[in-house]
Formats: sequence, C-alpha cells, structure tokens
Amino acid sequence: MRGKGWILIYGSGTEAYLVDLMQREAFTVFGWPVYWYGVFFATGFLAVVVFWTWLSRREGRSAETASDLALWLMLGGVLGARLAYVVSAWEDFSQEPLAIFRLWEGGLIYYGGLFGCVASGILYAKVKKEPMLKLADFIITAVPLGHAFGRIGCHFNACCYGRPTEAFWAIKLPSTGAMVHPTQLLESGFNFLLFVVLVKLYLKNKVPGRITAIYLLTYPIFRFLNEYLRGDNRMTAGLFDVAQSISIGLFVCGIVFWCLIRPSREA
Repeated sequence: MRGKGWILIYGSGTEAYLVDLMQREAFTVFGWPVYWYGVFFATGFLAVVVFWTWLSRREGRSAETASDLALWLMLGGVLGARLAYVVSAWEDFSQEPLAIFRLWEGGLIYYGGLFGCVASGILYAKVKKEPMLKLADFIITAVPLGHAFGRIGCHFNACCYGRPTEAFWAIKLPSTGAMVHPTQLLESGFNFLLFVVLVKLYLKNKVPGRITAIYLLTYPIFRFLNEYLRGDNRMTAGLFDVAQSISIGLFVCGIVFWCLIRPSREA
C-alpha cells in the first residue's frame, strides 16, 4: 500500500507504521534513486558468479558456465520470487498493477525464487546435457551466498522484519523506532555459515546429489524456526504459515533424497 513518497510496511491491529522511501535509497544516478535492496541484490548476484567462475575453473568446466548458469537461474529465480510475492499481496497489486514491475522497491519471496531456480535449472541441464545431480550440487553451494546478501538488502528495505522485542539483540525498525527481532540479519548470518559448510563438503563429496540433500535438511529447519520471530504479515496454512509449511515439505524431500542417493549410484 503506497502513498506519495511512503510505503506501508508494518501493520498490527489498529497500528500502522510508515517508512519513508528516501531512507531506503543508497544514492541517485541522474536523478533516479538506487535502493539498498537493489544494491545488495546485485552484490549477491555478482558474488555467486565469481564463486561459480572459481569453481568452474577448478573442475575444468568451460569459462561460460558461470555466466550462462547465473543468467538462467536469475531469470527463473526472480520470476518465481516476484510471482509468489504478487500472489501473496494481490489485494494491493490489484489496485496498482504497474507496481508489479517495480522490482527495485523490493518484494521477492525466497521460496518462490527457489522453485523458479529449480525449474530453470532443470531446463538448463536438459539443454546443456548436464548430469542433473552433479549440476544441482554445483548450483546449491552458491545459493546461501546469494541469499545472504539478499537478506541484508531486506534489512535496509525494512521488509521481512521481526516481531517487537525488548531483548538486547533487538534492532530499530527504520523510521518507526520500534525495536524488533533482527530476522533478516539472523538469516543472512546463517546463510553465510551454511555457504562455508556446503563448499567444504562439496569439495570432498563423491556422491552426486548429497550436497543438495544436506541443504534441504538444514536451511528449512532454520527458516521454520525464524518464522516465529517474523513480525510482517504472514500467509497461514493451517497450524503454520506458508513458509513453514513449505519448509516442512522441503525437509521431508531432503530425507527422501538422502535415503535414495547411494554411493553405488554415483555413475
């Protein structure tokens, strides 16, 4: 919900807080605002490309692998993440349809992006005739890296914020003064740690698909728990919100994946 120069980002009962869009700007270029959200989104994308380039050279892949793969996954990921967000906030977008295309203002749902990446990754593997499981492991190692930078962008964008708290780790929500759980920064820190762990395991792994299974057994657990600290509007699905329900589904997939992948099936 928008007004002139303002965006409604926080609501609870009769309370409503407005965040000044100017505070989300990093700088301007020829009069056009550049938002911190976009800066960190781009930083995450570049970090992933650099990492994939290094990993490609280490494995003897072609020099174009990193850039080609990044382009495919970025298109699929952004489309999936934006589509999921638009569906979740359709009441607002139906009043202003052109806002759907204003990606620089934020509004991406990670799990939607993950499913979009899966679809584009499968298509890439088919077109390039890449072994599916090996490619999945190659891709998944960098996912937490890009995700970590994206969550820092969420922090500056004042989205995906936490519930009010008086705990010592609380941070101030921009323009409101409300002290909230630093859910974005917690998730960013977890993803940076997960990236390091996955890379170390990937370099030693001999069983294709195993790194993907490990990701599915770790990130969903953190996401499920972190959702309890979120203070923004959440779509519910029974006992849990949608993100928690998806987390449960992905964790179950991780268990099945782990059980099905055997060293004897490496070929």
